[in-house]
Amino acid sequence: MKMKWVFYLTCSLSLGVLMTSCSKSGGNGTPDGPPDTPDSTTNLSFTKKVFVEDFTGAWCGWCPLMAWNLDSMRRINPKVIVAAVHDDVGNPVNDPFGTSYAGQIEDLVPGFQGFPTGFVNRKIVTDQFNVPQSTNSGLSGTATAGLQIESSISGNTLSAKITTGFVSNYSSSVIKLAVMLVEDSLLSTQHNYYFHTNYVSHSSPLWQNQTLYNWENNGVLRSYATSVSGDLVPSDKTTMNNESYTKNVTFNLASYNPANCRIIAILIKENGSYTEVLNAQDVKAGETQLFD
Repeated sequence: MKMKWVFYLTCSLSLGVLMTSCSKSGGNGTPDGPPDTPDSTTNLSFTKKVFVEDFTGAWCGWCPLMAWNLDSMRRINPKVIVAAVHDDVGNPVNDPFGTSYAGQIEDLVPGFQGFPTGFVNRKIVTDQFNVPQSTNSGLSGTATAGLQIESSISGNTLSAKITTGFVSNYSSSVIKLAVMLVEDSLLSTQHNYYFHTNYVSHSSPLWQNQTLYNWENNGVLRSYATSVSGDLVPSDKTTMNNESYTKNVTFNLASYNPANCRIIAILIKENGSYTEVLNAQDVKAGETQLFD
């Protein structure tokens, strides 16, 4: 079992110095890299979506604001696609939704330091206060790739066919496809450090309650059908000539509520240490989302 050292928060309001994260050892930062400059385009077009990973835990009192902000954005704009990565450190409380994938995904974040952390398109590292701006920046620009998900349920098995499409030539780049299962509407008891603080409005439940009972968790990461960093898409399937690539995956739903589950697929571009999600797609379990 991976040992996790977590330094729990000491909050000082003197001299205006405020610590607003639950930390791990390490630094932080955002990866440097060249902007995406597609070779060319065709008449096809895809909707630009943004993928955000929210590193969180029921034990983390600074975490609910990140989830609150992302849930609010997604209610307004379904192009915001979120996977909540719960890390169960077991102190001061256990997180019922802790995932064994947490450590692997945290390792993808440059200088991962603590909770909450937002990782936008696997490119921008952000916090609970700046995640709205960072997420909106991930929606800017033109989509140069797209995804289609066709899924069905038989018994406890969720099957899906993921199809990729490109309107730019990425044959000289490393393109990967990652596919995951998330679950919505999961209730837990959430620690909350925003009680009677100036970080949130007085009408917010975060201001009104020191402990958040029946806190709704959405986009909770349950499983991956690929590597967390993605499986390689053959280079001859990443050109702009509409040569489609398909991948078939399955998930076991025995421990989850199928009605609350979604499939998320992301296309990832790698160029050395530079990584970026080109586009994302999600669909409710058992349903189909065509290219859009």
